[in-house]
Amino acid sequence: MCASDISVYTWEWDEELQTHVSKVKNPHTCRNFGKLREWATVNSEKIYFDAGMRVMNDPLDEDTWVDGYMGE
Repeated sequence: MCASDISVYTWEWDEELQTHVSKVKNPHTCRNFGKLREWATVNSEKIYFDAGMRVMNDPLDEDTWVDGYMGE
């Protein structure tokens, strides 16, 4: 439980695996697990993350840009 923290996880498309993979390279800080769980219960979204879905014209993924998409 010492490893639980509220760091942001980012994802990157892996062309070979055809899925998103986690890019967790940030430092982690131990937190009070009970308080973290309480906060997460109140602030979480009930959504399903589909790691196999790739969105075209993703501003953070130039490989998905169609016709030179520049965020317009």
